[in-house]
Amino acid sequence: MTSWSVQPIGGWGVYLLLAAMLAALAAIGPRSHGLTPRRRLTLRALRVASLALLLLVGARPALETLSHRTVPGTLLVLTDRSRSMQVEDSLHDASRWKSAVEALDAAADQFEILEEAW
Repeated sequence: MTSWSVQPIGGWGVYLLLAAMLAALAAIGPRSHGLTPRRRLTLRALRVASLALLLLVGARPALETLSHRTVPGTLLVLTDRSRSMQVEDSLHDASRWKSAVEALDAAADQFEILEEAW
């Protein structure tokens, strides 16, 4: 989905006040005695174009594009072979390491289901 948005500098009130002031400046313009009508028209067009560009930049337009995609997940199970994992205090006096391996082996089918879903 793509959408445009504008967030004028200082908010809409300040922006519209600035636009009115720039429009007044464009209407009044500097004195142009001694210039040909064509040159006077060219200068006025350049002045209006530059003020319009200034207003456009001041509006701070933004193009926002949103896309959705499915990213594959990762499940990571970490165990270690530290001394504490060798302690035999789990069920049936098995070591913690052996209990962890048995629990992971018992969950193998569930891991396969997760793999298909992710």
